[in-house]
Amino acid sequence: METIITMLGSDVWTVLVTLISVILVFVGIVASKVLLLLAKKLGIDVDDQTMKTIQSLVNKLVQAMNQSVVNDLKKMNPDGKLTAEQKAEVFNRVRDDLEKSLTDEEKQYLINKFKNLDTAMKALIESSVGENHK
Repeated sequence: METIITMLGSDVWTVLVTLISVILVFVGIVASKVLLLLAKKLGIDVDDQTMKTIQSLVNKLVQAMNQSVVNDLKKMNPDGKLTAEQKAEVFNRVRDDLEKSLTDEEKQYLINKFKNLDTAMKALIESSVGENHK
């Protein structure tokens, strides 16, 4: 076996490994498309699941921010409410955390749905904040 490897040379092995890598990537892409089609045939709404996953993430980030920052800031203010500056700071922190937490696929999904990632994140965060105040 060692003789065969020596005879073929390392260039052939490099080409072979590269070829196998390309084939595996192609198989992965095809498999993901087949799974997506299968899910749709079975009546599983992949878009709905993606949005639920994103909304769940947003809700967790908003709740965590409420517990760790917002409540403390409110206690520091005489009227028990956030100032406009504090609201903007908290919003920006949640937005930054959300953007870091989203996968590339989830970001692309939001861009496709809302035409703009910032618009999507703003709408989702504001919606979550509204839900958390009920």
